[in-house]
Amino acid sequence: MTKCIFNNQWCELEELTIPIHSDTVQFGTGLFETLRTYGNKQLPFLDKHLQRLFSSIVSLNLACDYSPSDIKAMVIRLVEQHVSALQRIKILVIPEDALVTSLKLIEPADASCRLTHWQTRRGMPEHKSTSYLQCQLAWQMAQDAGFDDSILTDDAGQVYETGRANLFWVKDGQIFTREHDVLPGIMRDFVLTNVDVQFSNVTYDELLTADEVFITNSIRGIASVSTIDSHNYQTSDVATSLRSELRAFTQT
Repeated sequence: MTKCIFNNQWCELEELTIPIHSDTVQFGTGLFETLRTYGNKQLPFLDKHLQRLFSSIVSLNLACDYSPSDIKAMVIRLVEQHVSALQRIKILVIPEDALVTSLKLIEPADASCRLTHWQTRRGMPEHKSTSYLQCQLAWQMAQDAGFDDSILTDDAGQVYETGRANLFWVKDGQIFTREHDVLPGIMRDFVLTNVDVQFSNVTYDELLTADEVFITNSIRGIASVSTIDSHNYQTSDVATSLRSELRAFTQT
């Protein structure tokens, strides 16, 4: 069951419409955040999501009739009314309107994932924009081929992120990630804050020589990469340790 609050009012998702001539439909004008609850409906990363959302609202000069505290109140009210302790929350802000939805979160049984790759780039990677076609196509292509997601690469083979997650790799005990031209992920920031990470660029071929690869996003948290195309990784020690740190943080 999905619960919704639209412009601070309870609503049914099926009742909502957007005019076909709106900037949201025509140009993808809008921003979103996806997050989850932990434990007994806890929201330890909500403030960070709101900070990123409103930073983008200001940067893109998006008309928004609501303040961070308004959106926060909507999220908390929605979470409290949902029957599930574990929930997947989505905040959508389009010109003048704000929608918050929640549905029961079913966590993946497997802590690892399988990736393929696709040549494309996220538009405006520093923002969670509803202009999301490249990432959606990359993810859908991976799903159709039996993978969890696609690594995004450019025409020179440089690796950026995946369609729905940030990407890290480990070589000789050192953790690396790309510094620029990727989404400033909330879970990415958790990793950067808690362990030593060096910024670097890597090609697809070089990534296959890493000792370990893992991804981060707000729903899965930290997930080991077991396979990229036909290449298998044998270790997930760093990702396993970071998952333990995340579990400890979200249970406090």
